[in-house]
Order: sequence, then C-alpha cells, then structure tokens
Amino acid sequence: MRIILTAVLLATVLPGAALAQSNCAQLQIVNTVQMARGPGGRDFIPVRINGTTKNFLFDTGASFTIVGQSAASDMKLPIRQGRITMYDITGKATNAQTLIDEYIVGHMRGASVQMQVMPVQFDGIFGLDGWSAVDLDMDFGTDKLNMFSADHCPGRIQYWPAPVLASTPMKYVDRRLMIHVTLDGHEETAQIDTGASDTTLTIDEAKRAFGLDPGSDETPADGNLNGDDSLKVYKHQFKTLSFGDGAMVNVNNADIRIIPNAVGRNMDRTPLQGSRVVTEKDLMVIPDMLIGMNVLRKLHLYVAFGEAKLYVTDATGVAPAQPAASQ
Repeated sequence: MRIILTAVLLATVLPGAALAQSNCAQLQIVNTVQMARGPGGRDFIPVRINGTTKNFLFDTGASFTIVGQSAASDMKLPIRQGRITMYDITGKATNAQTLIDEYIVGHMRGASVQMQVMPVQFDGIFGLDGWSAVDLDMDFGTDKLNMFSADHCPGRIQYWPAPVLASTPMKYVDRRLMIHVTLDGHEETAQIDTGASDTTLTIDEAKRAFGLDPGSDETPADGNLNGDDSLKVYKHQFKTLSFGDGAMVNVNNADIRIIPNAVGRNMDRTPLQGSRVVTEKDLMVIPDMLIGMNVLRKLHLYVAFGEAKLYVTDATGVAPAQPAASQ
C-alpha cells in the first residue's frame, strides 16, 4: 500500500515535563481518526474508497488491509487473483485482490492501492500494513486512533495522564504485534488483536502451562470457533493478566476463551522452492495467546515501531457505544 502524508502536520502535541527536559524532537501528530464501536465491542474506522465511505474493522491481528467481498461488489471494484494467499482463523483461504484508485483514512491518503478481497461480514478490515513508519496511539476508552511521527525522544511518549506507564519489548512479525505478557504467573507470547472480541489461549497451552481440563466445571464449553462445529471452544477466568517489564499494568479477573489452533490447518504442505523440507505451513507464526477487545478496552496502547516497544497504561476515558453503519 502506498500512503501519502498530507503536506501539513495536524498539530504538535504539547510536551509534558519529561519531554521538555530533552533537546530531541517533541511528539508530532500526523493523523487522527475517531473510531466507532460496533459488534463485539470492536472498533471500526471510516475509510473512503473511490469517493465512497465504508467502515473497516480495526484489526491489528490482520497482516493486510482487506476489502470485504460484498463491499467490493457494491463499489464495482475489479477483482483478480493475486499472488498472496490469506487464511482466516478457521484456515479458509483466498487470494482475490483489487486495485483502488483513491484510499483515504483521516488526513492520509493512498493512490493506486492494491488490496486483498475476502468474504468477511464487514465492509473491510483495517490492518497494519503501510503504517509501521509512524507510531500508533490507541486509546480504547475513547475509541481514538492517533498516528505520530516516529521522530521523537525514545521513551518520551506519554502525553496523556495515567498513574502507571508500563513498557515491554515488541516484535513486529508478519505485520503483527507480538509481546510477552504474564498470565497467572506464567509468561506467554501474545499477539495484540483488536479484531478479536475476546482474549484467547490455545487448548494445548491451557493444558501445558495451567493444567486446565477443557469441559470441566472451571473450564466449561463455550460454543465453537467461527460457526465450525468441529472446532470446540471453552472458557476460563484467570486472576491476573499483566503487561510490562518492571512497572506493570494489570487486568484482573480476565475472561479468556480456550480455542483450538486451526489457523494453518489448510496451508500448503508442499516444500517451498529451494527447500525439500520447509513448507508454507512451517513459516506461519502462530502465537498461543491473542489479546482481544474484552481486555484491550481497558487499556491505552502506544506502539513505537522504531523503538520496538509497546507502552501501556489504563484507558483514559469511556466512550458511549455507537453502531458502525455503512454509508
């Protein structure tokens, strides 16, 4: 995706006392988007595609921004088969894509944007591709997404009031945000996934690390995964989910769904060119844990790609729920 910044920055955020002590650059905001809460407590971003406004699910768990098949049909976008194959959480695959003449998000715009097309239930999905050159600031209490210039003092990012600022190393793997969290005393590798309503843990990890027995009284059945009866889901309440190294931000009594790992089950097992043993499935990075919106709604996250760090505080406010409707 080719994104072109507008010539004038929106504003310069007034620095706090810590920022004023340094001679390096202050925080500069380059884009801001007011998101709207929709189904499952998730946030939706208004985007303009060739002059038409659509509402895309904000999904940090998506490697690519995609337009929904129905929305693409409504806008009469040209569809062709591309070279990228995408998989949903149940392992279903597609490689359809389109070319968009004009794509606008807030005060940022792209031209001649290639975008994947998938049969999703929303207008589209807003992923992280194309945005790693800026910092992403997400306050889920107020449903606000800000984008800041990455040219600023390392670690000097807190412009909002909060009693505790936690930080943790972050890996940007396959355009996904990976961090370490502590769940009831166990360290877990987790993916920040704003596209998921619920926080999840794989069944295998639930058994290995916590000795849980899916189907027991403390881990009862809780439906299935994406309507697939072969993928049984369970639930369990954990005491504490902690973010940060050193200073920590805690979410207590976190309800977590225990799910099967089915993302890569339909991937090609044919060895890749130049290798007799490595397959497409082997290259898929699949974390045991996803941090979904039932937890994220309580937090304010600042993603500093250049520092490879995620900063976390409690959310700064509570915004009223409002539907995300297509226009």
